[in-house]
Amino acid sequence: MTSANNRSCYAISPNIESELFKLFVRKGDIHTRNWPQKWDWLLKEYAGLRDKTRKITERSILIPQKSATDPRRIAIPSSTNGYYGWLCTRPEFQLEKYGPDVKDYTIPEEYRSN
Repeated sequence: MTSANNRSCYAISPNIESELFKLFVRKGDIHTRNWPQKWDWLLKEYAGLRDKTRKITERSILIPQKSATDPRRIAIPSSTNGYYGWLCTRPEFQLEKYGPDVKDYTIPEEYRSN
């Protein structure tokens, strides 16, 4: 079998292609006309559901919204430095984990301000 024969097997003439497209469009038109007969009940169900929910919402009572601010008062200092100081008073945040065995290094002379 030659490659020319392979191509001719898959080629569709323009007339057949246009006829297939016309059939495709006609089928779509038929389905468009038949859709309301098949599925109109579904639209009626949704309309009934919408009416029921509208009636329920008309009878409902508005729930008051919660305020945006928190009424509780927490004893946290207003400054950032005070915040860290406040945390240091709690035992789980204390950083003094080294005992008297650690030597305290002094600042070198060139870094001291006179």
